[in-house]
Amino acid sequence: MSFDNNYEAEYFDIDLNFNLLEDHQKEENQIREFQSRVEKYEHELENLRKCKWGGSVLGRLGTVEHNYEEAHNRLMNDYFISDSKYKKKQFRRRFRMHKQLFLQIMDRIVDHDSYFQQKTNAANKCGISPHVKITAACNSA
Repeated sequence: MSFDNNYEAEYFDIDLNFNLLEDHQKEENQIREFQSRVEKYEHELENLRKCKWGGSVLGRLGTVEHNYEEAHNRLMNDYFISDSKYKKKQFRRRFRMHKQLFLQIMDRIVDHDSYFQQKTNAANKCGISPHVKITAACNSA
């Protein structure tokens, strides 16, 4: 860019600097607005996380020990291992189907519905096994 005189060059520099300053101020304002929105949402999220009744209180109530592993082991020993307590005839009488059919149904249900999958809880303990869940569902039907 060429200028006819020194005055135009100085004016252009001042105008350019002023425009840069305005752009910088606009960016800073946008950053401040964004930060205030983030703080607002963080505050709202914190309020949502607070339980109306104060949440869990350590030691307030005793924990109930659900021995899911023992229930699973007992069911497996009674019906599903090769040397089980109850034989094929008792299995068929109890579940009204052959063991192989039960296992096929269980596999398909577990693949279809995540509720029937065995999960770990917050304390990293195993939850109820699919065998126990399906057995309970069969009994309640």
